[in-house]
Amino acid sequence: MVNFIPGQLHSTQRPLKRLGPIPLSGEPMVATRGISIIPDSAQFSVLVADYAKGDQAGSLLTFQTALGFALTIATVQLIPVVADILGWPIMMGLLALGPLFGIMCTLGLTKRAISNAMI
Repeated sequence: MVNFIPGQLHSTQRPLKRLGPIPLSGEPMVATRGISIIPDSAQFSVLVADYAKGDQAGSLLTFQTALGFALTIATVQLIPVVADILGWPIMMGLLALGPLFGIMCTLGLTKRAISNAMI
């Protein structure tokens, strides 16, 4: 059992307060990340709908949505724990690998779509 004293939160419950004097920390960073993620979900849904077989599109979209929620829950719970171990700068660097991987995969799909259109 954890004793809770109002005003004394554990360090993992207020990660933005621990980032320190990093210029791009805090609320502006969170707002930018939130704004950039919202359109991202629709793009992945369109990719799944376009590339899935017609009879599997609904099931794959449902699977994608469930996977997205599960990943979000796990990420929100694990980020502060890993950041306590590795530090926030390293954690932010690790988080940047996800969008980088997504961009690389999307570029591969774009190249394939262009080559198919030329045929």
